[in-house]
Amino acid sequence: MFNIELENKEYKLLCKNYSKNDGVKAIFLYLVIMLVLFLQGYLYKTNLSPTILNVLQGIFSTLILFIGLGFVLFSKEKLNTIGITRKNLKQSLFYGILGATILIIFIILFNKVIEGKKVVFLFPTITTAITFIVTAISEEVVFRGYIQTRLTGLIQNNIITSCINAFLFLSTHYPVRWAASGFSVTILSGFYVVCLILLHFVCDLVYRKTNCIWGSYLLHVLYNVFTSILIFSI
Repeated sequence: MFNIELENKEYKLLCKNYSKNDGVKAIFLYLVIMLVLFLQGYLYKTNLSPTILNVLQGIFSTLILFIGLGFVLFSKEKLNTIGITRKNLKQSLFYGILGATILIIFIILFNKVIEGKKVVFLFPTITTAITFIVTAISEEVVFRGYIQTRLTGLIQNNIITSCINAFLFLSTHYPVRWAASGFSVTILSGFYVVCLILLHFVCDLVYRKTNCIWGSYLLHVLYNVFTSILIFSI
């Protein structure tokens, strides 16, 4: 089950076939998503209840997912080009669980050992849990499945494209907060930023190793759920 090779052969082949036009479409998709997220953020300035805002978050995530799928279908590409396939499914899920376990252990150890914080468990509501599930699949399909692979049409270096995509993925966590609370570079904590970057690279590794999106999706869901359950207090 373990394989030293970090990139699946089919993943490599797909990336080699993308053109500059595909790369431009990936950037355009990113800009569209940022616009959608800013619009979502402005809703937090309204008098809508927290429950409705949580539901709307799931709706916006679903919208982003369909926009991403729309780019694939509009280009007449197959869904397996964004990792939606059963090929290598078991291997992908295994690596996803492994990656999630490593990330969660890292978060717990950092907060308990280095920060000296206590762990408090707070279980999310059903609405929040559903939002986590929808958000994870939309982000994996759009960023790991579509944007990063198509960026290779502009930059023929998977390490560089992964680093660029890490920045793009991280940046999407700012618009909602900026629109709701005002612009600030430090609106996200340093540790949260580090965790998001690590999440990207681990999800990326799982996907590129199997060319199957379901492992990175499972990893992302587990990360979202456990980081919401684990509350650290001094």
